[in-house]
Amino acid sequence: MKRFFVFLCAISLLFGGIGIRSVHATTFSFSYLFTSGETLSGIIEGNFWADMDTVDVTALLTASYTGDPSLQFQPLGTGPHYASLSGAILVMSTYAPYPPLDGSFLLTHYSNVGVARFVTGTENLEQESYDRSSWSMSPTAVPEPATMLLVGTGLVGLVGFRRKLRK
Repeated sequence: MKRFFVFLCAISLLFGGIGIRSVHATTFSFSYLFTSGETLSGIIEGNFWADMDTVDVTALLTASYTGDPSLQFQPLGTGPHYASLSGAILVMSTYAPYPPLDGSFLLTHYSNVGVARFVTGTENLEQESYDRSSWSMSPTAVPEPATMLLVGTGLVGLVGFRRKLRK
């Protein structure tokens, strides 16, 4: 029975360790550098598509703008929101009504067609055509609780196996 338990712990360690990869991340940091030198940056939550480049954005967790650090951004507006690590696809906006509310931004881009991007405070702070090289986005690794449980069980099994060998 002990051998079986040790075997199960070793297998869980082996397969548990494989699951810890950044591609399973659900949070992403992003930034867009405007030609004025100001930056819109933040953290979004979303899920990778099968292409492992495009992300279905489900929530804006934080956002900041260097031109006005006190600006409080609205939550994501209605409609689908997408972003990609490469910048090829980008549809994120923090407003539903028009005209946009204070603390709104719009970033959109399809294929090679750039649409005006803007950040709005008490006045229109930025507005320009999209430049793909100004966009950056990277995943933040978030280990799954079940994976951590598997790794922990595997470590306990290895410790038990080591103690057994010493006796």
